[in-house]
Order: sequence, then C-alpha cells, then structure tokens
Amino acid sequence: MYKKYIIVLTLFISLLFPYIKSNAAEDVYTAILEGFQEKDSYIDLSEFGLSKNDADLDRTIKAVMFDNPELYWACDWYSRSVSGNMLKGIYPMYYEKCEDDAAFNAVVDSIVNYVNTLDDPIKKVKYIHDYLLLSTVYDVDISKGTARTDIPNIARSPYGALINHSTVCMGYSRAFQLIASRTGINSITVTNPDGTHVWNMVEIGDRWFHLDINNDRVAKAGTTGYIIYDYFLIPNEVVREFDVYKEWVIFSKYEWKNLIGG
Repeated sequence: MYKKYIIVLTLFISLLFPYIKSNAAEDVYTAILEGFQEKDSYIDLSEFGLSKNDADLDRTIKAVMFDNPELYWACDWYSRSVSGNMLKGIYPMYYEKCEDDAAFNAVVDSIVNYVNTLDDPIKKVKYIHDYLLLSTVYDVDISKGTARTDIPNIARSPYGALINHSTVCMGYSRAFQLIASRTGINSITVTNPDGTHVWNMVEIGDRWFHLDINNDRVAKAGTTGYIIYDYFLIPNEVVREFDVYKEWVIFSKYEWKNLIGG
C-alpha cells in the first residue's frame, strides 16, 4: 500500500516539477526586472534557492535586458552575493551617465510619433534603421579597444545611441527594438553564440527577417558615412548563407526560438 502511494507521489512530483521549475524561473526573472526598474544596487534572490553557480542566471539577466530595452540603464554586468553554496542575490551594474529620462523619452517620442504616420511596416523599419545610422557614429574607444573595461560602456546602451549619438551594435539593436515596439513592429534582439555581435529580428506579415544596423554602417569609427542595405531584412530562411549569422542565440522569457527557428 505504502509502496503504491510512494510511486504515485513520485509520478505526481515528476509531472509537476517542470511547472515548478518554470514558475521559479519566471519569479527570478520578475525579481530582476523589478530591481532593474528601480535601479536597485542589490537584488535579493535568496528566496529562490539558487546555487551560487546557477547556470541560468546569466541567461535570465540577459533576457530581462533584451526584453525590456526601455530600461536603457540596464546591462548584464553584475557580481554575485553567495553564502556557502547558495546564491543570496546580485549586485547589478548600470550604464553610467545616462540619467536624463526626460531627454531620452523626448527623443524616443519624437521618432515614434513620426514612424506612426507611416502605413507600411517596411517603411517604418527602414526609417528607424536610417535614423539610427544617420544620427550616430560608431564609438571610437570601443572600436580601438581603449574603452575602460571595469565599467559598462554607455555606448552599448540605447541612451548612447539616441542621446550621445555614439554607439556600437548593442546600442543600435536595443534602440531599434525600443522604437519598433512602440510602432507596432514585433522585434527581438539576438546575439551570436560568443556574444561578440548583436542584431535584430523583426516580424513583418507572418515572416521573420534579420536586420543588422551596425553592419549597414559604412564609415570609419567616429565618423559619419553612408548607408548600405546588405543586412537589411534578410529572410530568416536564407540568413545562414552569411557567415556572421550561421548561428544565433535568443535570450528572452518568451518562446521565440520555437517561432523563428533560431
């Protein structure tokens, strides 16, 4: 009798575990999101029972950052607080000198208001793509490897792209996603497996396309140039013909991978 009960209980737990695990991951994501929103210097994660070397933490932090580009100060730099073998929390780092919310929101609103007058989604995507390229230069310090490596560089944030007008692939992609999300364009940010390059995917109609604003920039670092469209709306089914896009990684709380075949 007891043996039968234990078998049934074990089966029930095994069926329930994915649900529990999923909910726990969702709760960790929410806790980090709320901490980022408040710019907390410490985010307590002790209630979730994570190990000090939890392998999913990096992915969760990246997912929060990429899913929420409006949190332009957020990045994936952080340190862990541990006790024994357990994770107590994290000390997030934020992009420095990006504190003028009014200026940032005014720029975003101005772009969004114009894009919303366009009735064709491709025209919307092209305008945002062109605006970001024509209003920015590629960050000289990062391109020359002379940027400080002990703090997150603001050029990697949407603020760097839209306010300082000096950015890199991370800033281009997150700024694009932020504006696109406000103009009816479904967009996500993706990276290559080693995290050295970032670009966007957008949904137009019922198809997904790749959009690499950084690689459509034709200019030396720190200078303006002209625009090409070699990496503009590459169909998802042919993108692997380009060496740089043979593989990509999606960090998101949503099941994008099942939708777009990443």
